[in-house]
Amino acid sequence: MEAASNLDAALRDSARRALGAEEPSPHSGVEIPLLPDYRPRVMPPPIGSVWELAERFVPALADRPVDPLDAERIMEAVVVEYDRDPQALAEALKPLMLRYPAEQLKGWEQRAVPGALRCLFDAVLGHDRRSALVMDELYRGRNGLLTAPQWATLYRTHELVEYFVSGSARIPCLLATPTGGNGSIDPAVLVRRLESYAESAAVPLPCDLEQALLRLPIEAAREIAKTDPVIAGQPNTAFVADLGAGRLKFPVFEGFAVRNIGDAEQFSGSPNFEMPVPRIAPRFGAASEPGQSPLYTVLTNTPDPFHVRAFAGYGGGWQGPGEPSAYWPSLLPYHSEIVAAHAIPELYQQANDRSRSINPVLPLLAETSGRPGPVVHLAVAYGLAAGRPENRVAAVDAIFTLATRTLLDTEQLGVLLGDLWIGQMIKSNRLLASLNEAAWAGLPREVLGVVASMLPALAAQPSARGLPDLLVLGSECAAATGSPLEIPELDRLAELRKPARVAAEARRLRQILSGVAQ
Repeated sequence: MEAASNLDAALRDSARRALGAEEPSPHSGVEIPLLPDYRPRVMPPPIGSVWELAERFVPALADRPVDPLDAERIMEAVVVEYDRDPQALAEALKPLMLRYPAEQLKGWEQRAVPGALRCLFDAVLGHDRRSALVMDELYRGRNGLLTAPQWATLYRTHELVEYFVSGSARIPCLLATPTGGNGSIDPAVLVRRLESYAESAAVPLPCDLEQALLRLPIEAAREIAKTDPVIAGQPNTAFVADLGAGRLKFPVFEGFAVRNIGDAEQFSGSPNFEMPVPRIAPRFGAASEPGQSPLYTVLTNTPDPFHVRAFAGYGGGWQGPGEPSAYWPSLLPYHSEIVAAHAIPELYQQANDRSRSINPVLPLLAETSGRPGPVVHLAVAYGLAAGRPENRVAAVDAIFTLATRTLLDTEQLGVLLGDLWIGQMIKSNRLLASLNEAAWAGLPREVLGVVASMLPALAAQPSARGLPDLLVLGSECAAATGSPLEIPELDRLAELRKPARVAAEARRLRQILSGVAQ
């Protein structure tokens, strides 16, 4: 009997029944503890001295990954310490030049945040190390590289480089430094920062101002852009002007584009080279085009759902150490659907073994301030079926966070998972492993809701691989929670002659939900 208990969930209960084990009462369910209170990620404390700043620069100088919030604190401290005492700042940073010679920085490394921060380090010491080639790529579209959201951080970093090497008038602080760990800014704090600009007659840096406004709730951003005297008293980018006038439009989700397994698409521009890339991908309406605003453009230029190269795994090039997607949620904390749209191609590739990279975006996406909609839930759906176990764990972490925030839409997630499963766009065994993990982690009610919403799609194909195991999972969650949930599809599945196991497990789940002892 103990051996039966150690089997996989898909086999455990059948083995216990075959061995004559006593069945628990259908609604005896163990008491499910309440989910813990949500504890949001917090912003790391400000850098307190030039010596601490020098220490924080080391990962970037060594071309190692830099946490997005650490990058924000580094940029903030450079500006604050320079305004306080530029000589002391230079003296603290100079010893690092010997340890990390500037010659080690390759031009192409400036396409990533650590390389851009190295340029900032050199600029503080009076050297302009920016690569003309990379600047052409970032600002003029040379080489046709696909843009990516983390470019917004590159624009701000290289804007600071220009500020230092050009000898511009000092600014008292950065406007765009987040106050929340998810990248958001308290509107009252931004107003106080702008007041410090007014007191010192300073002029905001354009990209810094835009990023600050993008980290606010849209109504607060519009009000500040329209009424703040520092912003109103100077020429502004089209983005700021359109935002203040209420003309700015963010991309709006319009629906899903679906490519089925038999749909071959032209690939690599050759009519003789077609490949099937079955997928569900979001389609967005066009955003405003506020001209001369590369930062806003890269953040809102959502991927084309029909761009087969992006989903086939041939959409980008070298992007630096670490995972650039870690930066994305903090750049648009009130626009989680847009962030999720950027993440979908890579998450799709990871679910279909076209990419083996680590993707940290889902847990961070679950903490954003924007209300998650269908695109966020599609991103989670792909993540639950990722090839790498650590990526599946990240997806489970994301749904746990959404559940603790009462933002998880189990019906929406279940419908998407059912469609992906039937469309053979994900691997069912990986998904089942993730859902089992989520149930054991404290989400049996939520997992049961997901299972129930998957069944309308799966019941239409009762021979679908893995369906009996999904019903077993549903039974375990129903028994654990004592749920009286009604699932109409169970009646049809329970009457099937074949597959026999599907019918048996459907009857069992129906009995548990009805409260009738077996």
